[in-house]
Amino acid sequence: MYYFIKHFLKIFIFFSILLSGCETKIPCNSCNSTGKIICSICGGDKVYDSDVDCDYCIKGYSECRECDGEGEIKCHICFGNGMVYRPCYVCGGSGHDFSWRGDYRPCYVCGGSGMLYQPCFLCGGQGKIPCEECNGDGVVVCSHCSGRGYNTVTLDCDFCDDDGKITCDKCNGKGYIIEK
Repeated sequence: MYYFIKHFLKIFIFFSILLSGCETKIPCNSCNSTGKIICSICGGDKVYDSDVDCDYCIKGYSECRECDGEGEIKCHICFGNGMVYRPCYVCGGSGHDFSWRGDYRPCYVCGGSGMLYQPCFLCGGQGKIPCEECNGDGVVVCSHCSGRGYNTVTLDCDFCDDDGKITCDKCNGKGYIIEK
């Protein structure tokens, strides 16, 4: 009877293998038979760095706040008027011209006002001077991103498990590959 059972089991195993297509399980080399591989996004750290566009600038430059992007500011000597009052060079600001007879007459250059209305010496009568903050360009390097145009932020990885690994795509997480 023992011989019969032993022989029956051999035949049963033989036909089982034959019907199953002779499948063999080969250990997966990609995941070392664990079924998991290190996440390619975060490298297993569970966080990764990502570059996001800077909200405060365009390609690393932002509008100059000093001149509102115009590149020029109002002259601080003439206050944007382009002209300044200066003491008259003939009467020295008194408004009087002393004649050779000693009588007072209004100055013939300033008309008696003692002041001359002249173009501003700093802006040349334009009323504006180049902005020193942006050197007249109207834009400055963004202080939020140091001129890169993007900021690097650290994000939690949503692609991997709590252990920083993902399912092996070669063995579908089984740890072995079935070969027929």
